[in-house]
Amino acid sequence: MQQQSHKRKVLPNFIIGGATASGSSFLSKLLSQHQDVFLTEIESTEPHFFSISSRFELGLDWYQNCFSAYKNQKAIGDRSSSYLHFPQVPSRIKQLISNVKIIFLLRNPVDRAWAHYRYMILRGIESLSFEKALDQEKIRRD
Repeated sequence: MQQQSHKRKVLPNFIIGGATASGSSFLSKLLSQHQDVFLTEIESTEPHFFSISSRFELGLDWYQNCFSAYKNQKAIGDRSSSYLHFPQVPSRIKQLISNVKIIFLLRNPVDRAWAHYRYMILRGIESLSFEKALDQEKIRRD
């Protein structure tokens, strides 16, 4: 008789979120170097489960699969920068894992905007000057 392997399904005991270009990637890289820390590694390390409705609708099993590589570390984390930007995130987190610790990183808004602009320029996504890109921001978000 073949023995089946049943992995225990887990949920995070901490969540990292924050503004784009605020240091969440840096913090995650530092934390993941510790042997007792596990961070999700799906689609560029960010599951965006609580912010993207189509993912949230996939259910708890889908989210728990984001932690399938978990190996009994003490700290289990989800890093998704989008959690800061969507009003439904707090109630969804409270609904499923109300005892989770939450770490949000923020940055001076001007410095953050400039860093994000430089990132978009380097990726070839932005072609406008910084001032013109700021002028277009409201139109782009709508």
